[in-house]
Amino acid sequence: EAWRTGVRAVASFRTDHAKGTRVDLFQLRDPRRRDQVERDVIRFLRSQLGKPYDWLGVLRFVTRSQDTGRHWPSSWFCSRLEFVAYEAAGVRLLEGIPEWKVYPGMLAYSPLLESNGSVTV
Repeated sequence: EAWRTGVRAVASFRTDHAKGTRVDLFQLRDPRRRDQVERDVIRFLRSQLGKPYDWLGVLRFVTRSQDTGRHWPSSWFCSRLEFVAYEAAGVRLLEGIPEWKVYPGMLAYSPLLESNGSVTV
C-alpha cells in the first residue's frame, strides 16, 4: 500500500490499519486471468516498495491541477499505485482515465472488477 510513510508491504490489512478503517475488496471479474494478473500485480508492487508517498499527487485532487504527464512516477498515492500495477499486468481498469486522475474509490467503477465486499478493521 502507499501510505504517508511511502510504499510498504503489510502483513494483513486487518492488523496494519487503524481500528475502524474500512477496506473494500475486489477481484478481477475474469476468473481465467485472475492468477496470472495477481502474480504480475504483486511483482510490480514489490518493485515499488520503499518509494515515497506522492503528497503532490494528492494535492492535485484538492487544487484540480494537471499532472506533469509523467507515467509510473517515483512516488505514489494508493489508488494510482493500484491502477498502474494492474496496467503493468496488462489490465486497463478504466478506459480514458489517466492514472494520475484515479482517486480513492474510483476503482470501484471498473467494469473489470467485482466487489468481494468490505471489511472494517
